[in-house]
Amino acid sequence: MHITIDNNHRNIFECSGLTDAREYRYWDPATCSIDMEGLLEDLRNAPKKSVIILQACSHNPTGLDPTRHQWSQIVDVLEVVNLLPYHVNTCQPASSQPASHSPNKNNFLPESA
Repeated sequence: MHITIDNNHRNIFECSGLTDAREYRYWDPATCSIDMEGLLEDLRNAPKKSVIILQACSHNPTGLDPTRHQWSQIVDVLEVVNLLPYHVNTCQPASSQPASHSPNKNNFLPESA
């Protein structure tokens, strides 16, 4: 399982018996933006069929949401590596993007959905 972990998530996983939780890069403090190269590299190197926890909006702790283009890049890697996305969407009211930009709607469903 690969995630950006805060203490709450780590405690939940460990109490549930998930002891191989790993983190992926997200924040680049040098540019004050998403580290897309690092994030995509970490996803490419994740074991196949890993569950990848993605915050659908208002990434904790940065509050920074991927753009539609960045979500598209993330989805492409998830598909190629055969990773299983799990969305956490607890902070929609604090999001910098409208609900219509949610990755659940725009990137993980067919165009006709």
